[in-house]
Amino acid sequence: MGQEILYCYKCQTRLLGSEFEKGKAFKVGAQASCKNCVKDLLGSVPDAAYETDRGRKLQSTARIPVQATESGSGKWKPATVRAAAPAPPPPPKGKPVALIAGLIGLVAVLLLLGIALNSNSSSRRNDPPPPSNSAPPQPPVGGTAPAPPPSGFAAELREIDEKMRAGLAAEDFKSVSALLAEA
Repeated sequence: MGQEILYCYKCQTRLLGSEFEKGKAFKVGAQASCKNCVKDLLGSVPDAAYETDRGRKLQSTARIPVQATESGSGKWKPATVRAAAPAPPPPPKGKPVALIAGLIGLVAVLLLLGIALNSNSSSRRNDPPPPSNSAPPQPPVGGTAPAPPPSGFAAELREIDEKMRAGLAAEDFKSVSALLAEA
C-alpha cells in the first residue's frame, strides 16, 4: 500500500502520510497544512470547529494494529475517525411578516378599487344634459363682409382673402394660385 499524499491548503506543498506521523504536517478539519502554514489555518478555524476537532483527536490517539500482509509487516497504524460532515443548519424560520403584510395590502387595494368602481357607476346617469336656453349663433350668410381691421397689414390680408374667395367661387384656380404666389 502507498502512503496518503495531501497538499497544504495554502502553499500547496506535498505532504506525505509519514510527515503527519512525525508531526511535520497537520490536519485540521478537512484541510491539511504544513508546519509553516498551520498557524494561519488554526487562526481561520472557528472556535466551535476547533473544539470538535480537538475532541476527535483526543479520542483517536490509540493505535490499532494492522493485520499482517503477505510481506509479513505488522506495523501499527494510528486510528482515524471519519465523521460525516455535519448537516448545514436549517434556514432560520422567520415570521412571514412580509407575506402577511403583502396580502393585507393587496386586499386593501382590491377593496378600494371595488368601492371606487361601484361608486362611479352609481353616480353616472344616462340622462342627457338639460338643453341650454341660448341658441347657437348663426353663421353670417354672404353679402355683408366684416369691417376691415384698422391695421394696414390686416387690411392687406383681408383684401387677399376676398380676392381668393371670389376666384374660388368662379373656379378660377390659376388666378388664385398666382395671387398666393404673389403674396
